Amino acid sequence: MNMRRNRIIAVVLGGAVVVMALTLAWPKVETPPPVPPSQVTVKADETPETSSGPEVASPAPVAPVAPLDAEDMRTLASRAKAGDGAAACQLAYQLLGCQHRLAAGRDISLELMAERERAHEAEGNLGAANRMAEEQARRITSAGFCRTIPADMLEQGSRYLRAAALAGEPGAMLAYGLGHHFNPSARGLAVDPTFEAWREEAPAMLHRALEAGEPAAVFTLSLAYSDDHGIPSSLVPDDPYRAAVYHLLWARMFRANEQRMWIDRITPDQLASARKEAERLHADVFKGRRYEGKDTYVQPPSMRLPGYSRAPCDAPR
Repeated sequence: MNMRRNRIIAVVLGGAVVVMALTLAWPKVETPPPVPPSQVTVKADETPETSSGPEVASPAPVAPVAPLDAEDMRTLASRAKAGDGAAACQLAYQLLGCQHRLAAGRDISLELMAERERAHEAEGNLGAANRMAEEQARRITSAGFCRTIPADMLEQGSRYLRAAALAGEPGAMLAYGLGHHFNPSARGLAVDPTFEAWREEAPAMLHRALEAGEPAAVFTLSLAYSDDHGIPSSLVPDDPYRAAVYHLLWARMFRANEQRMWIDRITPDQLASARKEAERLHADVFKGRRYEGKDTYVQPPSMRLPGYSRAPCDAPR
């Protein structure tokens, strides 16, 4: 572990110098242009079309999210202003991650990574333990960089995420629909000035994310139609048939076992119909592709573990 400590000290000290230099390099804040209210609301009694999913191309690959510097911010802000949804999504994710960690006074993902590191070390997997230690060092350096971001820019994360969602970025649509831009503790959620607009837009955003080929939307919708666990799920009316469709689709896409709790709540005839619909959606929307477990979820900015979960702006590999 001495090697790990030395590496962390070296990275953090080097990062401190970089952060000091970048404090003076921030671009002038450009607020994202206002976007009109979305026309994607789903009424409580409205059921999506079930005949087949639209034929869409798979999401274009986006560079994995990495710590940004002032020049990166300037470039992404310029691209986002020009309507680049992928750039707006990546910028939003970075700003929201900084905003949430600074507000919480701690980085939850650092605590989770420390647990993973100890687990890998106990298993004798020192390579994985060292990689997790390196990531912790990078996050510590990044935390110092977050403190240099001007407050008025830091507050634009939620607007960039909504702009990316309305621009049709699949991961952003899912992240926005899940409310990843809100404080992770949900404190003050109901009085947030953007809450009402989000509540109206969220259900349809989740469906649009699936229609655009976002694999993590499948499991999200299976849960949303199954129960009211969490605010996003409570906005979607429970429907055992639709829950079964999305569960069966998820099982096909991720080579997972079907769970009785989803399929025992519908009749045999409904189950046969749900299987056919899941097969159509897999072929039409996802082109029959299979996915890895990490693509099941899109984690909030402050919770993501590298290698274990995917950020909203990372395209499935």
